[in-house]
Amino acid sequence: LPPTLAKESLPRTHSFFNVEGDVVVTALQQAEGMTEVRFFNPLATAQKVTLPAKEARAVMLDDQTDKSIELKAANNSAVAHVPSKKIVTLRLK
Repeated sequence: LPPTLAKESLPRTHSFFNVEGDVVVTALQQAEGMTEVRFFNPLATAQKVTLPAKEARAVMLDDQTDKSIELKAANNSAVAHVPSKKIVTLRLK
């Protein structure tokens, strides 16, 4: 680092939204006062995905609840179990 930057300056990397798990995020947007994230599981096995949220709901393109996704929210995190080769859209609050 140049000597003009103090150690208290901003970090070299930072993320405002973190998705933990082996999935590919394809979209992130605000919708109806909630954050909507879309991702898919490209792997041949189901994956566990953790996202920051107090509440979460899996939705389909027609805005109906996607009951095929096992989803739990606790301790400001949402955990989804995503089947292989599945596209998932979550609404998070």
